Amino acid sequence: MRNFLRLHPRVRFPLPFGSYDVLTGRRLICPVYHVVSDEPLPHIEYLYRYRGIRLFEDDLDFMLRFFEPIDAQTLYHLIMNGENPHRNMLFLSFDDGFREVYEIAAPILHRKGVPATLFITTSLLDNRSMMYRHKASLLIGLLNEGNFSAACKEEIRKFLASAGVKGSEKTTDLRLVPYSKSAVLDAIAEILEFDFSLYLREHRPYLETGQVQELQAKGFTVGSHSVDHPEFSAIEPFERIRQMVESLTEIQNRFSPPLRLFSFPFTDHGVPKTFFETIFRSGDSLVDLTFGCAGLKRDSIRRNIQRIPMESCTLQARDILTAEYTASIIRAMVGKDCIRR
Repeated sequence: MRNFLRLHPRVRFPLPFGSYDVLTGRRLICPVYHVVSDEPLPHIEYLYRYRGIRLFEDDLDFMLRFFEPIDAQTLYHLIMNGENPHRNMLFLSFDDGFREVYEIAAPILHRKGVPATLFITTSLLDNRSMMYRHKASLLIGLLNEGNFSAACKEEIRKFLASAGVKGSEKTTDLRLVPYSKSAVLDAIAEILEFDFSLYLREHRPYLETGQVQELQAKGFTVGSHSVDHPEFSAIEPFERIRQMVESLTEIQNRFSPPLRLFSFPFTDHGVPKTFFETIFRSGDSLVDLTFGCAGLKRDSIRRNIQRIPMESCTLQARDILTAEYTASIIRAMVGKDCIRR
């Protein structure tokens, strides 16, 4: 989709935006964000672009022209009843659980009357720990700014090689350290004399329990985004279940949400059908709905909802959604508009 977004002005159908829902029959969109801020966020800066306040408000204003915002309960009833929305609907969510959702995004959403669901990586709640990819971003920034010796850089290369990142010369290669080798990032931090715990105490990048409770009182829904954000296709089947069950249990114990909602960290790509059969087993399901981020696609797993990532580029919502609808039309023409497990 990222490549398609670059090409879409030349390939999109010359239709008014309001025609796409009729042409495709897709009346539900599920955009997903992580954070909204005008300030530099070193723990995210080298991972992906995030929306500034003005662009986020512009996104919302555009979507609200064409879509009615709905909450998680409404979405759940639609899915479980097998209903096709009779009007255009918007289900908005945020992944990871950054404090800027509380400080910046939530007041904007409240003012515009837009409900949202927060998918929280539970080990990050209350700033108890830091996600390994956020550690990588901090270290990349430190290496880019600092003047470290050749011996120091060689030691870092050796650690990266031990994590399977070989021949590394660029600082951004720290992003390639996998979840299974994330301890390497802690070792590199020691070499650079960087204290992740101090960063957590001073910057408090993640949501606190009290902030989440305040957001709940204002109509936000809370779901799980795993314990510590592994890529589900790369971990063992028992670990997938543990990550889901433990994180959902903590969310239920702390916040007692009416629904058990889970969004896959990174992506649900490569997660096998057997996993979904286990978690959605008849009469004893572990979760009510799950969420991926493959864009405007259908899924053969009815209760697994695909969302549209809004931070992969700097394009406005009109362009991102136009590209998604155009891609959906093209996929439908070749019979590839549904993810088959």
